[in-house]
Amino acid sequence: MKRVWPIIVGILGAGAFVVAVIVLFYLFNPEANERRAKKTALASLLARHASLEEVTNTLRLSFQDNSAGTTNRAGFEAWMVREHHTMYNPIREGAARYPRVYYHTTMWTMTWLFFDAEGKLQKYYLCAQ
Repeated sequence: MKRVWPIIVGILGAGAFVVAVIVLFYLFNPEANERRAKKTALASLLARHASLEEVTNTLRLSFQDNSAGTTNRAGFEAWMVREHHTMYNPIREGAARYPRVYYHTTMWTMTWLFFDAEGKLQKYYLCAQ
């Protein structure tokens, strides 16, 4: 029985270490922090159906316009055809439903914004790069 306790203590210590690493990674991971901050800001903007100007002023970002009728739309549609990953389905759905589509990327996160014809934010999608 005396030999079992060091093994149990070792297993519990290793388990606590793994949990601590996961928690620290979650708390201090730049990608997760960036996404949480954007999600919080965008949820508030979506609730009031903000304009693009309000969104860009709040987030302090510039977005690429992939809206219907813009010169970027053909490249955007070609990208959607090429990319078959299911994580892009919300982008396809938003682009099919809303005429104004805007995109911003960092090294960690893609931000997609979908506006109705009146220029009011109707949907957003954040995903990994």
